[in-house]
Amino acid sequence: MEEANIKILLAEDDENLGTLLREYLIAKGFKTDLFVNGELALTGFKKNKYDICILILKKQDKRKLISCLRWSRLILSL
Repeated sequence: MEEANIKILLAEDDENLGTLLREYLIAKGFKTDLFVNGELALTGFKKNKYDICILILKKQDKRKLISCLRWSRLILSL
């Protein structure tokens, strides 16, 4: 799979850090959507198809979101 075809869901509750990470991933050729909390990330996940989900959230947001995403292909939880 080429980078240009990989779509990433990035969930980071620090908007500044999330923006920086999103810009980096885009510069590397990945299509990346940023969500600043678990609820928004879940809504985005239901509306779009993602190849990779990167979750950098508070524990309570992350737990709920991971339980909903278990059937996704790949989850990287930090």
